[in-house]
Amino acid sequence: MIISKMTIQDFGVYAGRQTIELAPDCHTKPIILIGGLNGGGKTTFLDSLQLCLYGNQAKISNRGSLSYDDYLANCIHKGNGATSASIEIEFQQRRNGIEHNYKVLRSWAINNQKCKEHFVVVKNGELDQVAINNWGEHVDRFLPKQIAPLFFFDGEKVEEYADPAKTPDLISTAIHGLLGLDTITSLLSDLTILEKRKRLSKMQIEEIEKLQEFEKELIHKQSSLDAMRQKQAHIKTVELVKISRKLDVVMSELHNKGGHLYEQRSKLENSLHESIERKNLMEACLRDHASGVLPLLLIEPLIDKLKIEIDQCNKVRTAKLEKEIITKQNYDFLEFLSDNSNDSKLLSKTQQYLTTQISKLDEILKHSARLIPSNQTESSIKTIKFHFQEELANETKKLNQELEEVLEKIEIVTAEIDRIPSLETIKELVQEKESLEKSKASLLDEIESQSLEIKRRASELERLQLSLKKQYEGAAINAQGQEDDKRVIEYITKSQKSLKQYKKNVIHKHIKQIQNLVLDRFSYLSRKGSLISKIEICPDTFEISLYDKKKGKYGSERLSAGERQILSIAILWGLANASNRPLPTIIDTPLGRLDSIHRDNLVDNYFPQASHQIILLSTDKEIGENERRRIKNSISKEYTLDFDESKGQTKIVEGYFPKESYNHVH
Repeated sequence: MIISKMTIQDFGVYAGRQTIELAPDCHTKPIILIGGLNGGGKTTFLDSLQLCLYGNQAKISNRGSLSYDDYLANCIHKGNGATSASIEIEFQQRRNGIEHNYKVLRSWAINNQKCKEHFVVVKNGELDQVAINNWGEHVDRFLPKQIAPLFFFDGEKVEEYADPAKTPDLISTAIHGLLGLDTITSLLSDLTILEKRKRLSKMQIEEIEKLQEFEKELIHKQSSLDAMRQKQAHIKTVELVKISRKLDVVMSELHNKGGHLYEQRSKLENSLHESIERKNLMEACLRDHASGVLPLLLIEPLIDKLKIEIDQCNKVRTAKLEKEIITKQNYDFLEFLSDNSNDSKLLSKTQQYLTTQISKLDEILKHSARLIPSNQTESSIKTIKFHFQEELANETKKLNQELEEVLEKIEIVTAEIDRIPSLETIKELVQEKESLEKSKASLLDEIESQSLEIKRRASELERLQLSLKKQYEGAAINAQGQEDDKRVIEYITKSQKSLKQYKKNVIHKHIKQIQNLVLDRFSYLSRKGSLISKIEICPDTFEISLYDKKKGKYGSERLSAGERQILSIAILWGLANASNRPLPTIIDTPLGRLDSIHRDNLVDNYFPQASHQIILLSTDKEIGENERRRIKNSISKEYTLDFDESKGQTKIVEGYFPKESYNHVH
């Protein structure tokens, strides 16, 4: 469906006859951007579209409790003496592969103080009387009124769709509309009425009155249960959230003033006392080391030098002993060789070799020993060297490191204790915090108590409903009359059971796809998309639940107002995609109260992709030059609703807040 043109005449703030072209130029430019200041006719524009399509069934913003005729009369422009108004929409709708051109005109006029409406449908250039007479059914074929809120909505009010108390109604209505289950619901209701009539026809007046009283009691109990559920939902989503946010503000202010330190004063003082005791113990250990052999670490180079000297002395002593032994052996060996060999060359070479060996020992003996250490001295030096360098040095180093850490901790804890405010400084905040915590606990207790009471009442209601059903069945059995009526009742019961099961099966079949679509859209639009890993919709109650990556429940109250609005848009977008209907999306006040990051996400990721035709009704503060520049390549047409305050009327002009118009409206 593409809305190609709309003509408004004397409707609301729109004076005279005004036409606006709304068809996108091409599929890559789906956005029609319409600017207007608050009170300039943006909401009236959205209302006019819905009023033209749905008439008395339209969900419009300011009808309130007015009758339909009074509402129409009230919508006629007051500034130019007009006594009639009209809205005309032209659109194209493709069905079975064939494109049809529609022109829908809804007009009304006041005559003799009565408001009379006239409705016309022209299809493919010809008046379509069948469509006029059955327009409600006809329009539901391509845009059912039950799912219209998925495509036509107010961005400022959309946040409420993330309210746990209201989301089930939206999702239930949408799913029933998307899957065509409203027909089944109506059929079940009709069957129930027929069954009652058949059963009551066999009963005495006294029995009928008794059952009617029983039914009134059931209706009262159901209303009471619904009221309690609504009250609990209000406490959860309004009162509890309000208290929690106030508590967060107080806690933050208390933290900034050092209140968290005041609460930890005893713990901080104990920590400081323990740290000082540990410091004293470490310092005592270091003093013990200092009064013992630790000072010898200062002469570690001398000890190393002494060890070298001892090693040298040991070498000299060993060389001296070796020379005495080798000299005697050499003498005996040369004497033996001289007596038993006539080889003078061999004797000469042997003597030369032995002399060389002795010379090496003489080189060592040139370094005379300045001391002659005992074995005990040498052992003591080795012990000192190992003990000081390996054990004592490491232990001392570790003690010093730990002492530095303890001193640093003492400094930090002391600074925190110094920052602790006096009780007088934070007394009011502490009292407010305690009061809020008490109120929050009271609300949680009330919610828990209500949950138990709701469960009890629901169980009682179910029991009474079953009792009523049995009374009807018993009455029919006791008053066996015509066999035909009995068979009808049996067939009704079977039909109801089958229809209920079919309805349940259809919902279960499609609910997973809807869950995935909503999650996909939320992940695409939200900063917390990576945090929420699962969105679950209960197929029985249509309550929506969020889950984090650890599969734990993530309450919607933990979302900010902006995040709830993003979730609402994700729900609408996901449900719209689930409909598989190529329908235009029209958004009044598209950016609402969103922060800059969520605004950017919608501007970049939602507006260009929400639909093949998206009409944005925005103020200059929502979509300003920055946002407009970012979606420029997706915009087909731009208009401004130029409101003249002196005349109390709006004129549709081309361009998004053109200078002459912008100066005029300001």
